[in-house]
Amino acid sequence: LNTQCDAERHLFSCLKSPLSLYFRHFVNSSKMSQSKGGKAATVKDKEGPKPNDWGTQGMIGPYDDIIDLPHPTSERHPRMPMANRAAQFSAFRALTGYEDAVEETARLTDSKVELTEDEKTLLDAKLRKLTDCINSRSLVTLTYFQPDKKKAGGAYVSVTGQLRKIDDVAGVLILTGGECVPIEDVLELQLH
Repeated sequence: LNTQCDAERHLFSCLKSPLSLYFRHFVNSSKMSQSKGGKAATVKDKEGPKPNDWGTQGMIGPYDDIIDLPHPTSERHPRMPMANRAAQFSAFRALTGYEDAVEETARLTDSKVELTEDEKTLLDAKLRKLTDCINSRSLVTLTYFQPDKKKAGGAYVSVTGQLRKIDDVAGVLILTGGECVPIEDVLELQLH
């Protein structure tokens, strides 16, 4: 009972020092005294850490022999650069693809222009002239509507090349470069 009161008094007198240092010292000193003499020694028998002792000096513990050694470095593996070390602890991107979705939404598309009857008649006459010019290998510039694969609308594209074939069954114009242009999407046709 007397040892417990002495220990409590010593605890309250050392509150100015770091509690973890005091607790380690108190536990280790009481273990050492029990193993040596068989009876618990009072805290007054051992000197505790001083209030200004913030280092590891004077600690009694299982790692005292290695606590002040320098950090080991491998000769075979170089240390990781600080930038890479910070990257491994970077925040988790829960919204993968969010920036792509915002960019896709912000992308503008054109709507398909409906030709008037007069424009359709003029384009039809140019297509008939085009069938006569297939063998002459003259260049043709086609401006047509290409639908967007991801959202409504599309874009107008111009292609220049030699016409190889007009497929009436599929309704496409086939150029020598392999491009297939749907006849119904053609907006303008120029012969060179």
